[in-house]
Amino acid sequence: MRKNHATCSATATTLAFSAYTPGAIANNSTISVKCTKSTPYTISLNKGTTTGGTVGQRLMAFGANTRQYNLYTTAATNVIFGDGSGASVTESGTGAGVATANTVTY
Repeated sequence: MRKNHATCSATATTLAFSAYTPGAIANNSTISVKCTKSTPYTISLNKGTTTGGTVGQRLMAFGANTRQYNLYTTAATNVIFGDGSGASVTESGTGAGVATANTVTY
């Protein structure tokens, strides 16, 4: 008898960072998760690789210069998409055998 194994795969579209201008900037990326039926999953985003950044206040660097930014679960930019620490949240779901889309907003 063959056992079914729980599997998941994830893909993400590129998140474009527009040239900085004061005011609201809304760029989106989609993280698609496909898991076998009934398999639970959690999407967690870390602080990134720039020294000094945190999940609550990410940093991008260009030479010695840094720019603060964050990633959110919706265009309302009121819930930080992170690892569940501090005020950040993760996105969870249960596999249905088809890809499920999750939005990341900058």
